[in-house]
Amino acid sequence: MPLSILFAVVCLISVLSFPANSAANSGWQSYRCGAPNPVKHGSMSIIGEGAYASYLCNPGFALYGARKLRCLGNGQWSEESPLCVARGCNPLPKFSKGRTSIRMNGAVVVYKCPQGKWIRGSKTIFCNGERWNDTVPTCKGNPSSPDLDFLPISNCPLPPKAHGAVAVKGFEYVTYTCVNRTVPTLGSGILRCLSNGEWDRQPVVCARPGCSRLTEPTNGLIIEKFGLSVAEFQCFLNFHLLGSPVLFCDGRRWNGTIPSCVQELPPDPSPPYSGPEDGPLQEFTVQDGTSCGQSRTIRHGQPSYSTELDDRGNTYWAVEYLCDPGYRVLRNDRLFCSAGVWIGEEPQCVAFCGINNGGCSHNCLSINGRATCTCRPGYRLHINGRSCNDVNECAPNSGRGPCSESCSNLEGGYECRCQRGYRLNVDGHSCSYQPTDPCSRIRCAYGSCVSVNGSASCQCARGFVLSRDLRTCTDIDECKTMRGRCEFECRNTYGSFQCLCPAGWALNDGGRCRECVINTYVSSNGKRCVACPENSRTRSSGQTSSVACICDEGFEKNPGTSSCDDINECTTRNGGCQHLCQNTDGSYFCKCRPGYALDTTDQHSCIEIDECALMSNGGCQHECRNSPGSYSCTCMEGYAVDPYDRYRCTDVDECSFDSSRCEQVCINTDGGFYCECNSGFTLNADVRTCIADVCPPLPSPDNGLINRSCSIGLGGERLRVGSTCVYECDVGFGLKGDTERSCLSGGQWSGVTPMCVRIQCPTLSAPEHGRTTPEVCRQGPMASGSTCRFKCTSGYNLLGRATLRCNKKGVWSNRAPICSRDALIRCPDDVTTRLPRGASEMVIDLPDPDHLLDMVNTTHSLTDQLFGAGQTMVTFTAYTIDLNTQVSCTMTVTVIDKESPRVVQCPQTHTIKTEQQYVTSLDVPQPIFSDNVGVTNVTRTIEPAGLITLGTYTIKYVASDSNGNTASCSTSVTIQSLSEDCGILDGPLNGNHFCTPWLNGQICQPTCLPGFFFFDGPLATPTYICGRDGRWDPAKKAPDCTAFSFVGNTSVPCAPGKEMKSYPAMDGVACMDCPRGMYSSDLGPATQPICKPCPQGLYQDRQGQISCHVCPSGTTTTSTGATNVRQCKSLSAQAIEAEPQP
Repeated sequence: MPLSILFAVVCLISVLSFPANSAANSGWQSYRCGAPNPVKHGSMSIIGEGAYASYLCNPGFALYGARKLRCLGNGQWSEESPLCVARGCNPLPKFSKGRTSIRMNGAVVVYKCPQGKWIRGSKTIFCNGERWNDTVPTCKGNPSSPDLDFLPISNCPLPPKAHGAVAVKGFEYVTYTCVNRTVPTLGSGILRCLSNGEWDRQPVVCARPGCSRLTEPTNGLIIEKFGLSVAEFQCFLNFHLLGSPVLFCDGRRWNGTIPSCVQELPPDPSPPYSGPEDGPLQEFTVQDGTSCGQSRTIRHGQPSYSTELDDRGNTYWAVEYLCDPGYRVLRNDRLFCSAGVWIGEEPQCVAFCGINNGGCSHNCLSINGRATCTCRPGYRLHINGRSCNDVNECAPNSGRGPCSESCSNLEGGYECRCQRGYRLNVDGHSCSYQPTDPCSRIRCAYGSCVSVNGSASCQCARGFVLSRDLRTCTDIDECKTMRGRCEFECRNTYGSFQCLCPAGWALNDGGRCRECVINTYVSSNGKRCVACPENSRTRSSGQTSSVACICDEGFEKNPGTSSCDDINECTTRNGGCQHLCQNTDGSYFCKCRPGYALDTTDQHSCIEIDECALMSNGGCQHECRNSPGSYSCTCMEGYAVDPYDRYRCTDVDECSFDSSRCEQVCINTDGGFYCECNSGFTLNADVRTCIADVCPPLPSPDNGLINRSCSIGLGGERLRVGSTCVYECDVGFGLKGDTERSCLSGGQWSGVTPMCVRIQCPTLSAPEHGRTTPEVCRQGPMASGSTCRFKCTSGYNLLGRATLRCNKKGVWSNRAPICSRDALIRCPDDVTTRLPRGASEMVIDLPDPDHLLDMVNTTHSLTDQLFGAGQTMVTFTAYTIDLNTQVSCTMTVTVIDKESPRVVQCPQTHTIKTEQQYVTSLDVPQPIFSDNVGVTNVTRTIEPAGLITLGTYTIKYVASDSNGNTASCSTSVTIQSLSEDCGILDGPLNGNHFCTPWLNGQICQPTCLPGFFFFDGPLATPTYICGRDGRWDPAKKAPDCTAFSFVGNTSVPCAPGKEMKSYPAMDGVACMDCPRGMYSSDLGPATQPICKPCPQGLYQDRQGQISCHVCPSGTTTTSTGATNVRQCKSLSAQAIEAEPQP
């Protein structure tokens, strides 16, 4: 054996003989086949991290199918899941129309229909030991059907999904259509179901270029197809493709990721059971299953190796053959190794018609599972069995083939021909004699020959007659025989005649003549009237050529094209305009720069506009200053122009940009400011600077003293503002007045000097019907610590304490008692106090009432009782223990609330934009107030009062509580117009509107061009104004300017389409064109025509006309004087508009 072959064999064995459990370390960690189908009456286990699936049946069941499945690189399992079957089912009905194959000792039955029929139902059914999984199928179909290999699509699984395409299912096939601007690339657009229950080809793939180029996988390559819209991946020998073998581009991105090429395994799963179909189940074992060399290669196919385990767990190799695209396997496609040799019949990959037409150049027929090529008629199959060559049908019969005379070979056929004087018969092969045409023996002059029954004769065309020689055709003079056919003049022509019309008349198809109306001329062929070129006219009707068309005023003839071109008057001395010249078709007009208006007297000069005088101060809030060509708004001192509205003024905050105006505190005001000083300083006479405040020393009170630094004679000095002096009294004296005094701004002390007075309780008087002891209690004030006693006379009861003591504050310990004969209870004095700040209620301790009974009750607690703002009545009831006696009295507790509400949130400045001139209400956010006892009312006032229109308003809110305390806040609301777009003033026709921006609108002064004037005279309102609301006053359309010409003699009537007018501004009498929407034809008073409005149903869109146009059929105008056809409305629409609304 040569050394190279020995080395190759050793290398192959070394590759194929590594242990099966090394799959986990060979890069096969990722599999995408998904979980295989489970098996009933058995178990399944996954091997090699998803690379293999192994099946095992329960005792009493046998495995039918592959014991182990392998996950292929295309994401599919190598085999269908096996079955666990068992004998024991009842016999099945007879399958009469096909062949039955019983396997696994009767546990599995396989059915096959005769050729030309297809099976309906399951082709394989099995027994689980008790019952069959399905019923016996049937054979359907017509044996004479030409598509013997195809079945209805219901016999195949669901149609596969196609990238970028939608599938439409029929009965016998599935059609795919590309969508989303993709085009078909690989696969087929039509799929049919084969008799084996599989689709005959792969579905179409729809893609389009546009994706970025991909990189090749390691140990593999990329095949780019269809302009980089399809990428096909292939791996090198002994490498396995993991992932999608083909990627498709949708124009932006690929439909997946690049696959990888991993090293092939020397295989695994075991072959399907191949024992006898009848008899006991046998154990499958192999011997030395890993000693086989490389299996044989086959044409159009590649081997794929795997490792398997037999029933005893011995490892062996298996090989599966995978056919190239367009081919499929015949016979067994799987071999296994045992005793050093490959066991099994070697498969064969054969082509079939479903892919690439089976390789056939013409026709492909599927016969016995193979692709058989045939050729179209006229061709013969090549020795390669695929190509077709043309058959030369003319070769036999001495080159004449099937023809009787001459044969010409064609691609795929032939053609027979005959010699001169003979013609080919309908059989396409033989020839017959053809006699000579009689017309070949005579010659017809100015006519044609006709052969009838072997004889020839001459015939003449229309307008000719056959002469006596029966050979010559002579012209007929129609003008002599048909004179009445022409209206005016008839001219004979060779073979015909011609009607002639007078100059300026056109001939119609009936031979009648009509005169060309004004502004038209006769065409060169004399058969129609042609309108003059644009911007030209004729002086009268009946014109013979375009030379009669003269250009309108303002236009000139173009010698090259005969058209009338506009004369640009502005090129000569600016048209005489002072500012700007605007050329128009046939005329021009002068314009002024902004801020100027055209002088209506000469239509050329410009007059400066005083905008301040024209409209209420120019719209300025304060002052309006006119300037040449413009104007501006200025503000009074302390104000500046609003940056957001150049017509309004806003206050200048002088304090914010000039800190030197005030030495200490600057307060801005509306239109000004003022200065203030900090505490301890006083504003100087210059109202700008501040001087410090100091206070003089204070005297000490009698029987008291003051701080040493504050007292006169005790070293006191002048004190700064804010200093505080405290007073104290000697023992036995109390301070009457403020205990402290502060130095205020301006050098003044707060309050007055207090006094130290002796502490004494007021003199007590003896109660009526009683007495007080000692007598000194009734003789004058009592010193602190003094005691006084009370006693009633006989028959009276003492209500109150019998003993009172004067405390250190000069107050008796209790109120003085009374002596009463009947009263049994006396209430405490009424209490009045002030509510603490921020509190809605407060705690008040009440004194006990004076009573003579056993017990007392009260409506309120005497201690820690909460009282709200206002008056509260407290009732005391005294009673005896036996309740036989009860008496009551009432006191009043008054809590005064002096705290005003607090502003939590005041609305911000607000702007309202509206289309209305007057606003009925100001829709602004409400303020938020809070109060310790609650806000009871909020009022709103608006300044200035009256109707609310454009401008700024101040809104003041006042909140009040139940005790009349108030608080307020203010905001401003500005009402603005929506500033509708005024657009452009419509008209005047033959004039200029001369508009100038004003406020948020425009000011226009319509004027007429030279030679034109307003038909109804000077405008009553020469200025048209559009304000902020987008409304024009007096109207948005200015009247037309019409042409006029002066007349020297008023007795000479104006031409139709005009009316005589005389206005002072025209300086004479003139004939003016009727404006649009009017006409004049009849003569009015003094033989002068009068312009009248077009009646309803008619319109006129041009000036100087003598009639009006009729509206199109089915339409009419709503009023007289319509100026264009757009004012013609349908009668039904007008009926709807006129229908009264409910």
